[in-house]
Amino acid sequence: KTQPETGYTADTVILNPESGEPEELAPDQDGGYAFLMPAESVTAEVYWMPISYRVVFDANGGSGSMESITLYYNYRQNLAKNAFTRDGYDFLRWNTAKDGSGTPYSDGQEILNLTVADRATVTLYAQWEEKEEFVPSFAPETVRSATGAGDTAIAAFLAAMLRGDGLEHCVTLASAAGAACVEAYSALGGLISLEELEKRINNGWQSQILIA
Repeated sequence: KTQPETGYTADTVILNPESGEPEELAPDQDGGYAFLMPAESVTAEVYWMPISYRVVFDANGGSGSMESITLYYNYRQNLAKNAFTRDGYDFLRWNTAKDGSGTPYSDGQEILNLTVADRATVTLYAQWEEKEEFVPSFAPETVRSATGAGDTAIAAFLAAMLRGDGLEHCVTLASAAGAACVEAYSALGGLISLEELEKRINNGWQSQILIA
């Protein structure tokens, strides 16, 4: 059989001497085929198979785990969907370079022939974009004083972060703490616990979007 240009490796080699029975050769430890040349002419018949390679996924600063996948040359397959997470970041895409300077691939993209090297390993690195969180403010029942509202909001955000809450929830609690603070005459008077803020939010505290 005619040797393909690239992406294939010999699977079976059969010697066909002018006289005698055909003989199938076994590959040596390096994957090559060697035989003692007889006195008569002989024809070698080679059957080719596509190379296989492995794709592994790197969280690149994120957390979680993903199974590697095995692919074959000239066979199309979709990438696995991203299962990694990273606090404060959104997943963007995959890339063959850690710093994003290589070839990009979208999540779940159909891919073909990432390498021509047999049994190679191709690493795809997760690419991340920092989140920009916005939540509307909460409508206070009344406004008595804005003293300390900013500090109270920051304190709630930091307390929620230290508790291990996600970024969006931390911002929500910060917004709620600031709104609760303006209902009191002093910063201490409007300072309530994260649990109380969450209870009020879960009970349907009305939000509002203020545009200056």
